[in-house]
Amino acid sequence: MSIPPRPRQRDSWLWALRLVVLGAMVATSRQWGPFGVVAAGVVTVGVITLIVGGATFEPRVQLRVVVSVCVLIVLVFLGQATGVISDEPGGTAKAGGASAAPSPADTKTVQRLKEGAGRGATLGSVVLDGQNLSDTHLDGVSAAGSSFTDAVLNRSSLAGSDLSGASLRGAKLRGANLRGANLTGVDLRDADLTDACLNGADLTGAVLDRAVLRGAAVSGARVDQSTTVRAVAWGTPSQAGTAACLLGP
Repeated sequence: MSIPPRPRQRDSWLWALRLVVLGAMVATSRQWGPFGVVAAGVVTVGVITLIVGGATFEPRVQLRVVVSVCVLIVLVFLGQATGVISDEPGGTAKAGGASAAPSPADTKTVQRLKEGAGRGATLGSVVLDGQNLSDTHLDGVSAAGSSFTDAVLNRSSLAGSDLSGASLRGAKLRGANLRGANLTGVDLRDADLTDACLNGADLTGAVLDRAVLRGAAVSGARVDQSTTVRAVAWGTPSQAGTAACLLGP
């Protein structure tokens, strides 16, 4: 007759481990969004696996668990670095999201700009979050400190414009012409500048985290080299990116 094994003292605390996992995921989601949830989940599950099976797992099995957790953590960080996994805290909405309806004033401003009133205009610190300004000529516009968060500016021409200190976070600027633009201190996090022209632009102090610049022309652009490593595909000009430099009058 076999004698059942005596319960380990650590087993009496197993009920609390689910609370630890949930608590860790909630705490990290408030700070780092989905990225924090996934990272916390991977780490806590790995630790719990080792705690529960520590006395029964062979050393090589324990090593496999540790290696698997490390590999998953690396993949999670790669996902965050490339923008696949967001690190936006849970419960926060971007200003230009679907929940923000454009005001009548915004609509009138967009209409005027689309009709050609933007060339060389002084807009001041306007808020055009989430607005569609694709194929619009805004060459030489002065919009320092403005907000274009999540705005769509595909194939628009902003050559020689002053957007210093502006927010272009999450903006779509595919094929846009930003040649010679003043982009000092601009927030370009998560922006899409695929095949855009940034030749001669001043990006000193700009934030480029997860900004996609695949195919963008960046010849002569002034930028802090330490920030380009946070962008995606910096310095990979394409014919389309060079052609974008010809947009405008």
